[in-house]
Amino acid sequence: MPKCPFCGKNEINGLQLENHISLKHSEKLLEIQTNLQRNMKGDEKLKVKVQIVVDGNNVAYFGGIPKLRNLKIMRSYLVKKNFNPIIFISSALKYQIDHPTELLRFINIHNIIEVEGGIDDDKHLIEEAFRKKIKIISNDKFNEYLNDYNGKSWELKKNILGFTILDGKIILIEK
Repeated sequence: MPKCPFCGKNEINGLQLENHISLKHSEKLLEIQTNLQRNMKGDEKLKVKVQIVVDGNNVAYFGGIPKLRNLKIMRSYLVKKNFNPIIFISSALKYQIDHPTELLRFINIHNIIEVEGGIDDDKHLIEEAFRKKIKIISNDKFNEYLNDYNGKSWELKKNILGFTILDGKIILIEK
């Protein structure tokens, strides 16, 4: 049984967990979106999509075997929530994912950034987030990069949002 990512309450399943989070922790979910849009004024919030970097490999591998469905669910969720996701994947993912041909179409249609082989895709996505001063969605803690981005105007540790996928729905988690 999944646990609540905010309070750790056990034995909540499916729709019950979603209801629990929306009733007990809605302020935390709202705070995540509000923090991302805090620099916008008035109607800008409705018109301008907030950019956010997504660790596509981490999303694809959520739950074990890499699934294209996870990437589609994440992208769809973020677009509906008025985000402009910048999704990074490694070049190796197309050989490991459950639907490689569909992944290639997904990459082309949605401008997914496929990092070349031999280049550290985590470092690449962190650099993009750092340059644009935006958040990253990943369950990776990026411990090997923390010293590189500590004490600067944008701190890596403070700009990572975790996530879970429960019954085909995304829940973002402020770490």
